[in-house]
Amino acid sequence: MGADIHAYLEYKEKNSSYWSSMTRNYGSRDYLWFAIVAGVRDYENNQKFEPKGIPEGPLSSDTHSSYWYYITDKEDEDREGFVSFEKANTWIDKKYSIGKYADDGKLTHVPDPDSHSHSWLTKDELLLAIDTYSEKAKGNVFLKGNTIPVEWAAIAAAMVAFEALNYDCRLIFWFDN
Repeated sequence: MGADIHAYLEYKEKNSSYWSSMTRNYGSRDYLWFAIVAGVRDYENNQKFEPKGIPEGPLSSDTHSSYWYYITDKEDEDREGFVSFEKANTWIDKKYSIGKYADDGKLTHVPDPDSHSHSWLTKDELLLAIDTYSEKAKGNVFLKGNTIPVEWAAIAAAMVAFEALNYDCRLIFWFDN
């Protein structure tokens, strides 16, 4: 079974608390990249960053709806992104997932129990990950041109542009098996 990445480029105006997302579930399977950014499938000690978890505070609506399952009183198999209160509590009890609670203590959300190694990178961290990837990829005949996959270079270019325009940005990601 392979690991997949779920990545979202978020941006916001400097003084705003509202994050937007430029991407939705972005990124191809590349185990060298996964190892560098979060230690996932790291068989050769390539990890550069420890997972930081999901950032505190608000997320973009795309990231939020992809990361969290909403709690419902009754299982509704026809609706993606919902889980029954009973199933969510089972996940939490078995330590498969964590819960997000309202101020009154009511369970409102849980992440997918198959998700792991949640993290995020700043522009500078992403550029360092790209440099690390390029160095580690030298001489690897399985990697195309021994360079970073084009989608990560595009994300880095977008992050450079956002910061040049005085926006905050971050790349949020997690993995599943």
